[in-house]
Amino acid sequence: DSLGEGISLEIVRDVKEKLCYVALHPIQEMKTKPGEVMKEYRLPGNNIIQIGNQLFRATESLFVPENIGVEAPGVVNLYGNILLSGGSMLFPGLEEQILKEMKLQVPAGMFVGIIAPPRENTACGLGPPSSPA
Repeated sequence: DSLGEGISLEIVRDVKEKLCYVALHPIQEMKTKPGEVMKEYRLPGNNIIQIGNQLFRATESLFVPENIGVEAPGVVNLYGNILLSGGSMLFPGLEEQILKEMKLQVPAGMFVGIIAPPRENTACGLGPPSSPA
């Protein structure tokens, strides 16, 4: 039903925003002991789930879309200044990973710049607008 789907999507969004991250060295991170990357998430009803390397494997599809069956260039194929803002662009470590990948991709001497405003300065970090008193 659509109510259940809405709740499920809300849980996925919450897990994504609170727990997911970009691994600077994903192949090396895959070799990490499961217990070292495992995080717990409390579901409605107080059930607890454990999530492991999916926390960085999900974000890896931004760089290697083929991992999820999408034939498209990853975000590292962009040139010029990059603005990171909102949702998936605010994962801890993403700015550094994009900068690292871009420097490997662009011609020598080309400037690579990334603009990533602090989360609290973005619309998703501010929350819903306040109602007048």
